[in-house]
Amino acid sequence: MFRKVLIAVQDAVSDRAVFEEGLAIAKTNQASLLLLHIVPLEAQTTLFPPTLLGYGTPVLVETTIERFRSDWQALENQGLSLLQALGQEAHVAGVACDFIQLVGNPATTICDISRDWGIDLIVMGRRGYSGLSEWISGSVSNYTLHHAPCSVLVVQNLHKTEEAASSAAKPATLPSPHP
Repeated sequence: MFRKVLIAVQDAVSDRAVFEEGLAIAKTNQASLLLLHIVPLEAQTTLFPPTLLGYGTPVLVETTIERFRSDWQALENQGLSLLQALGQEAHVAGVACDFIQLVGNPATTICDISRDWGIDLIVMGRRGYSGLSEWISGSVSNYTLHHAPCSVLVVQNLHKTEEAASSAAKPATLPSPHP
């Protein structure tokens, strides 16, 4: 029986099924929810290329820094809005819910928070990367499965599954022999 369920979410569209699965489990078990959104450290380098600091005029550097602050604030606000909306849904469904947003490495942060909060079950998504893409970006779900202090439920990204199914269902078309 699960008493504390952590749902790790990244965005509203791809993690909808993850939230619904975690909410259903929490409701069935009369468990409390902890919604977790992590702003990855990599977001800092994509928003703010460090090489720009050494070049340009002070105005250019100041403008770049201001753009970074604005973009970073937008990332944080987007995550908090997602957490608030999902938290409200959980409360409406009668499930006790807290949420937290952190900056860090998603894989290690999920495991650390689970350990610190005494989580019984982690519900998270899987982006569907494989091969080189998974090796380059790392696999948060794979790391979590191997290092979490509790059970982990990985929900496959439905968008990737639907895309694969629709492309497999399309018949191959051969070029017409007549021009």
